[in-house]
Amino acid sequence: MVSRMWTEHDGTVLAYGDTQYKLRVPRPVWFDVMLNHVAFNRRIDLVVPPFVQAGWHRAGLI
Repeated sequence: MVSRMWTEHDGTVLAYGDTQYKLRVPRPVWFDVMLNHVAFNRRIDLVVPPFVQAGWHRAGLI
């Protein structure tokens, strides 16, 4: 179970107790927003750029 999650300049860090993993993705801030929603049901109110919305649409997420 993920205990903490935060975004750094080069990826999103997931903490499982004392163990941390960094997911390096092209746009870590938007990946962090998506993970917060999926994993923790937390909504971060940010303006989502059109290219992100288009990617979500192509993936069938919206």
